Amino acid sequence: MGIDTEWKKLGKGNSHLTTLIQICVSIHCLIVQALHATDGQIPEDLKKFLEEEEHIFCGAAIDHDIR
Repeated sequence: MGIDTEWKKLGKGNSHLTTLIQICVSIHCLIVQALHATDGQIPEDLKKFLEEEEHIFCGAAIDHDIR
C-alpha cells in the first residue's frame, strides 16, 4: 500500500496539522480530507486500519515530509 499525507504548518512553531491522507492499492486510491474530519478526528475504522501492524505502507520522495 502506498500512503501520503499533506499538511500545513500552524503558526510560528513546529506544529503541523494533517490536512489530507492518501492511501493507494494498485490503481485504487482513498483520499481522506482530514482537515474537514468531524471534531478533527479521522473515522475510527480508518484509524484501526492505519494502526494494524500487519499492514505494510511505502512512500517515495519523503525527504520533504520528514523535515
